[in-house]
Amino acid sequence: MGRYKQNCVEKNHSTNHVDNREHYYKAKSLSKRLHDLIFFDYLSKANNLRLYLYTNKNIVKVKKNT
Repeated sequence: MGRYKQNCVEKNHSTNHVDNREHYYKAKSLSKRLHDLIFFDYLSKANNLRLYLYTNKNIVKVKKNT
């Protein structure tokens, strides 16, 4: 039993399965959303880096040509 679930049980003072399940799914969906956000952030950063490197490479090429 995770700490989050345990806290919910202590607060409710009951071992009502429906209650616990509801809290569990809330926590699960929250962590999934957080994971998606982090992953999206990581992807956008990676794309920005790729773009940055690409433009820098082209700038260097232009400088070499002149």
